[in-house]
Amino acid sequence: MDSADTAMDWWSEIKRRGVAHVAGLYGVTAWLIVQMADVISQGPFPMPSAALRLIWIALVLIFPIALIFGWRYDITRQGIVRTDPHKGDRTDHPLNRTDRVFVAGLSLLIVVILLGALVGVKDAIHHEQPGQDATAEVRCPP
Repeated sequence: MDSADTAMDWWSEIKRRGVAHVAGLYGVTAWLIVQMADVISQGPFPMPSAALRLIWIALVLIFPIALIFGWRYDITRQGIVRTDPHKGDRTDHPLNRTDRVFVAGLSLLIVVILLGALVGVKDAIHHEQPGQDATAEVRCPP
């Protein structure tokens, strides 16, 4: 088996598991979140540039988690089900205890990242006044 066959098998497995779909959907959603934060920060709720940077960082950190979730699980009308690891017909496998712990762990990791970003945004807004550039003035102690 040469490297071209391996790459095609790998790509077909990514498509079968829906990872490409998850990546595309995440990219569009992340872009919309960044655009909305940018518009809101320039209008009704001024935010410093550090706050927008923290939003970007949170979205970048959550992206691999979304890909892992897309590889291992599918969201169907019946809820979250495990993706069939074998090629062939798609059959839904209900989540077992290990899967539930894994999903809870991924969810907790996302919450921790988002809380860290929110705390960082709050600190950035608190330390930098709206309309004031953080690099505009540097004070040295006497």
